[in-house]
Amino acid sequence: MEAIYNKIKYQEVTVWFLRTKTPPIINENTIDIQLIRQVKPKAEEYLKLYSDIGKQWNWTERILMSPQELNKTLNTSNNEIYYAYINTTIVGYCELHIKTDEVEIKYFGLLAEAQGKGYGRAMMEACFAIVQQKNIKSIMLHTCSLDSPNAMRFYQKMGFTVYREIKEKQAIFI
Repeated sequence: MEAIYNKIKYQEVTVWFLRTKTPPIINENTIDIQLIRQVKPKAEEYLKLYSDIGKQWNWTERILMSPQELNKTLNTSNNEIYYAYINTTIVGYCELHIKTDEVEIKYFGLLAEAQGKGYGRAMMEACFAIVQQKNIKSIMLHTCSLDSPNAMRFYQKMGFTVYREIKEKQAIFI
């Protein structure tokens, strides 16, 4: 990782937890995005995409894990990682944590050059389709005050509502 990842500090942030029940698939989107599940993802490849997407939003959790802890997390049976493609180009990824009656979207993001093109909506609708195929009716996620200023509005537009808000200290790179 770059030198930017050498030092961390902890900063208090607001974290919002959101949920949607039986999310709709709104087939208005004409963007042909494909979510391809990564079975046994390579940690180095995963961390590069994670970093490329999350650096500007201070995603640190996966980078701070030991290699053993990261491999265990990535390859847990209830953890599904999907890379989002437009044609043959990766534009983003999402990570789903599957529970019996709910799916948690652990990570959801687009590369900077893919933002503002409608890919986020198409990607979220593709996530909804995956969840519905599993016959799970509830999806939750969380976002925080370090995230994109557009994130909360986007999630609410996609049918999510806030059900909890907390303050916590999160690691950020300096």
